[in-house]
Amino acid sequence: MLRQKCGVKLKNFIKTNLRRYLVKSCLFFLIFAFFPLSVGQIAAQTDPESTVAKELGLQFVLIEPGSFVMGAEPTLEKFTSYATPKHEVTISKPFYLGKFEVTQQQWTAIMGRNPSRYKGASNPVDSVSWDRAQEFADKLNEKEGRTIFRLPTEAEWEYAARAGTSTVYPFGNRPNSLGDYAWFSNNSGMTTHPVGQKRPNPWGLYDMFGNVREWTGDWIGTYPDEPVTDPKGPDKGTDKVARGGAFSFIDVNCTSSRRVGYRPDYKQNFHGLRLVMMLEEEKAPVPEEGIAAAPPDNDKAPRTTEAEEPSAAPAVSPEEPKDVSELSAAGPASAGSVPAEAAPPESRPSVSSPAAEGS
Repeated sequence: MLRQKCGVKLKNFIKTNLRRYLVKSCLFFLIFAFFPLSVGQIAAQTDPESTVAKELGLQFVLIEPGSFVMGAEPTLEKFTSYATPKHEVTISKPFYLGKFEVTQQQWTAIMGRNPSRYKGASNPVDSVSWDRAQEFADKLNEKEGRTIFRLPTEAEWEYAARAGTSTVYPFGNRPNSLGDYAWFSNNSGMTTHPVGQKRPNPWGLYDMFGNVREWTGDWIGTYPDEPVTDPKGPDKGTDKVARGGAFSFIDVNCTSSRRVGYRPDYKQNFHGLRLVMMLEEEKAPVPEEGIAAAPPDNDKAPRTTEAEEPSAAPAVSPEEPKDVSELSAAGPASAGSVPAEAAPPESRPSVSSPAAEGS
């Protein structure tokens, strides 16, 4: 009798567990059979196909949405008058950002002429004004047949440069390791270098802090105090924002938060660009409320929006003005600077009115 009862219980146990095993096995099979297909479909929908990008060899890194604190930390950084207050910014949509700065070979293939002072097919294009950078993006869109290429917004640039960090540089608050990530005054020999030779930031972006300073699409304006989503700067102004360091800049000018404004028609030997490629065709941008436009500039001469930074170098003579918006190892009149007479008189820069920081 006892044996019979045990046999019945064993049979029931085997049936119950066998049924569970079969159900789990089927679910396991279905998940792993169809999951790769689902992922592949999602990737196909979010990875934009671009004939132009393939032809030019442009490479992009997908930047996922997220939030970060934008702006400088006055206790840790110098020259922060235009990069405060710190405020929370949300980037609500994914976008592709150029893995590298636009090279001279890529620029010449579209524009037909290489304006760079420091020649090299794989070097970043330099000596490019904002107007010409915008023209480059416009020609790419015309060739592509849809509007997917543009300059990054200032917020997109800093979000990508910080790459999830909150320090002065992605690797920390001190510039000790900057030479591993950037070509700047300490290691550049006062010239640009082929893109991608230094270490990338944590999100796989190269040369964000050196080689050439990169134009953004925004007019410069004062930062808001309150949190904002997808800010695009004021709807008008006098100066366009450029971001990142450059081959001739010292370390304090190569931080994640550093921002400087220049007239759109002004160019220097450290001005270049990096492109955004959108996941889908984009409409005309609507300015974010809460960001005040820069005050009108009644002076017709182009200027930088950042205050003049102190330097021990001798003053530049009026007959041969240089761009003094950046502090390089050799001072404003560094060996790598382009004489301003290369540009027409009306496009020569003058420093904005605020007193020099640290003076």
